[in-house]
Amino acid sequence: ILGQAPPPRDGTTGTNMSAAWTIAPVGLTPLVRARRVASPGAAAAARARPSSSGKAPSGRLFLGRPAVGTFGASVRRAATTEETRSPWTDPAPPPSSAWEPARSDWQPPWVRRALLGTAVVVAAVAYIAAVSVHYTEAMAADVMDVNEPSIMNLKLKPRTQEVILETKAEHINEDFSHEDLVGAIYTEGDLRGSDFSGSDLRAAIFSRAVMPGVNLEGADMSNSFLDYVVLRGSNMRGVIAREANFVRSDLGDCDVTDADFTEAVIDRYQAIGLCDTASGTNPFTGVDTRDSLGCERLKRYEGFNKENSKVAVSKGSGTWGGAAN
Repeated sequence: ILGQAPPPRDGTTGTNMSAAWTIAPVGLTPLVRARRVASPGAAAAARARPSSSGKAPSGRLFLGRPAVGTFGASVRRAATTEETRSPWTDPAPPPSSAWEPARSDWQPPWVRRALLGTAVVVAAVAYIAAVSVHYTEAMAADVMDVNEPSIMNLKLKPRTQEVILETKAEHINEDFSHEDLVGAIYTEGDLRGSDFSGSDLRAAIFSRAVMPGVNLEGADMSNSFLDYVVLRGSNMRGVIAREANFVRSDLGDCDVTDADFTEAVIDRYQAIGLCDTASGTNPFTGVDTRDSLGCERLKRYEGFNKENSKVAVSKGSGTWGGAAN
């Protein structure tokens, strides 16, 4: 329902060029906007015809009623047809005259915001999917396939168990040589003095096991878990321990000649101890043992008082009285 705005209270005719509209809602049907469509010729005539009084055009522009002033009357005569359209489905028509600017609000603002939000969500999902695919492919290329035979060409005995679960088991001085122990679990087991030479220990789990003095010579220990394990005095000559986990393990006095520890996780002070005797090159990977341990960049901590390594203690000094001179 359209109505005319009230005249100014100060008694003047006013110089407002815009139309005053009063719109009342009608039912719950979608909003339909009514507007005037002026022909180009009539609009041009309206712009070219000046006011007869020489004054600025005045009055209220309103549908169905004449406006005060020649300009308003010309615009009223130019408005010959009326078009109704739905802002929900119909596209916005081009401007039909110079006095009517181009309309870009043919959709409600919330529709534009919803479309923009949908586009952002779709773009984010596509980006995450692409990153996930790339990460999965990279991981698949990097993860070791334990179903493939070891590069060491090990001569193994037939495997008798599909799943080997020996948690907290006691196997002291037992023979596990040349066994297929891929993925076997010996967590917290007692394996002191046992023989694992020439065995396939890839992805095996020995976490928190007690196994000092074991024989691991020529074993493939790639991707195995030996964290918090006591391996002191073990024979690890020629082993491949690529990407193995030795966190908080005791590797003191181990023989690591010709071993390959590429990308293995070893505590710094344990690696320094291994570098004291490390030598040789692994015959299967061609990797230098010292290079795989990073011996060239490992240095022992020498303290902050290198120049004055001897501290003189006089008699009676300190809490315990010091040493007698």
